[in-house]
Amino acid sequence: MRQNAPMTDENHRPIEAETDDDLILRIAAQDQDAAQILVQKHLDFVLRVCQQKLGDRQQAEDAAQEVFLAVWRKASSWQ
Repeated sequence: MRQNAPMTDENHRPIEAETDDDLILRIAAQDQDAAQILVQKHLDFVLRVCQQKLGDRQQAEDAAQEVFLAVWRKASSWQ
């Protein structure tokens, strides 16, 4: 059975190689690539939680988008 290739960033580094803390620091510096990586890493989980709580796929997608927008807006206050 063939496995999917690991997700990589724009420099072909495995996404898993960067911690979420590292990504948040990059996002705080307005790094859109870091935001994309964070979304790729966590979108399935966030969507699943939103779907379970809201019971509607469209509302779950909207809520997930709001989650990631909040991360973008508040990344500079991450400690």
